[in-house]
Amino acid sequence: MQGLSVRIARRLNRLWERAGRVFADRYHDHVLKTPTEVRNALSYVLNNARKHGRKPKRLLDPFASGRWFDGWKEGVPARSEAEAPVAKAGTWLLGIGWKRSRRPISAREVPTQQGARAPARHPRHRPQALAPKSEGAQP
Repeated sequence: MQGLSVRIARRLNRLWERAGRVFADRYHDHVLKTPTEVRNALSYVLNNARKHGRKPKRLLDPFASGRWFDGWKEGVPARSEAEAPVAKAGTWLLGIGWKRSRRPISAREVPTQQGARAPARHPRHRPQALAPKSEGAQP
């Protein structure tokens, strides 16, 4: 990825007749080693529109590969592999192992960079915060 970024930057600098950085150093690789890491990465990729604040009209983002994913908590039927735009999982951890994280992936999750938080809910369903106790008050 870095090599590709360098190549593109050189061409753009030549085209624009300038020198210097074109892209911030954004490439970061991390080998996913645990079922929870893989589960959170899947949630991040499959629910990316929700992460960026988009509220899809449908349960699944029509522009994501979630329609071919067979691990939804909601039991969404997966489309056939024959028309899938993505490759079949090539490792045990990606194909089966992530399910050992004990947290199925919901199509309503809003992913974060650290993992996925609970599905978004309407504000009236959230418990109200308790008022702070005043000093010296009896419990």
